[in-house]
Amino acid sequence: LDQEVKLYHGRGLTDQYQYLFFDGVVLKSKGAVKVQKKILLCAFGITVEGRHEMIDFYPAPTESAACWESFLNDLYRRGLKGSLCQLIATDGGTGLHQALQIVYPKIVLQRCWAHKSRNILDKVKKIDQPAVKKALNRISHAPNRREATQAYWRFSSRFTQAYPRAVACLKKDFDQLLSFFQIKNSQLWSRLRTTNL
Repeated sequence: LDQEVKLYHGRGLTDQYQYLFFDGVVLKSKGAVKVQKKILLCAFGITVEGRHEMIDFYPAPTESAACWESFLNDLYRRGLKGSLCQLIATDGGTGLHQALQIVYPKIVLQRCWAHKSRNILDKVKKIDQPAVKKALNRISHAPNRREATQAYWRFSSRFTQAYPRAVACLKKDFDQLLSFFQIKNSQLWSRLRTTNL
């Protein structure tokens, strides 16, 4: 299959994607002595016709800015200019965000709610995690941006004293967590607010 894989990674790309998703996926593979972790930088898209497509993936040693920039530049050179793209959803990794500012600086960014929720819950005692998760869902699944913002202020006032680090984690990227509200088609919101496929 090596030749087929080579053709896949080198094929020209059409600039037909309305939404792009970039995520680093960690895969485990059995080595001779121990299980090894492999990182795949992945690009997924939704076309203007609504088709979901895996655009490409790239095995990388790390999720550094240099690795992401190399991958994104390759996609750009092959035709993925982002001219029709309205939003890019990401996991929030700093390396990816630095690379996106270089290759696709004009496209609106959406932070992944699944990744952010896990980061927030890591800062909360296990006994309080269900309540915090429910309060986060009231923000992410609000019917509009205004109600999401109101739910954020309720979340903040309720949990700031007990979990200031959790509230700060949410506050840090809050505007980018709500970018999906800019998209008129609310049926797409559940798909756009996360990079999880």
